Amino acid sequence: MFFRILQLIVVQLKVVYYFCRKYEGMTFDDITADGRLWAVRYDGETDNALFQLFDRWNDVSWLREFFKTNISDLSSYFRITDVNKAIYDTIDDAEILQCLIMDISSDADLDRIFRPLENFRTSDELLGKEKARLKSEIRRPSWLRIYAIKLSVGVYGIGLLEAKERR
Repeated sequence: MFFRILQLIVVQLKVVYYFCRKYEGMTFDDITADGRLWAVRYDGETDNALFQLFDRWNDVSWLREFFKTNISDLSSYFRITDVNKAIYDTIDDAEILQCLIMDISSDADLDRIFRPLENFRTSDELLGKEKARLKSEIRRPSWLRIYAIKLSVGVYGIGLLEAKERR
């Protein structure tokens, strides 16, 4: 037990050191309350990047504008031309993904939720770029992704995009 607590403290120090060295103007919220999942909170923001992402994915006005702007991507990659269907699918997928992330138990293996960003990578990588996404058997695979950086085995940081408005 002592070793596990010490290991979490070391991981938390690595998180703070890495992020504070690389980025200024932000703090970090411990999403899982056990130091395994962190999300950036930019200065001046009322919420962290993860919760802002979930809010955006449930905002019909924002989604409508996004899909109208990116209709060519939607139709060419996903064969969807109905913006309303895209909005419905996004909100539905967002709810499932939010439940998956927010209902992480203390014994859950985050390494099974977050996978390497590059599908061809075969080994673990410290500070490697990772993604969490839904795989649907019923309809098309989800286009929603939560990107994170792997800080240590089973420990991830969310919300480190240089540009917040990336597709």
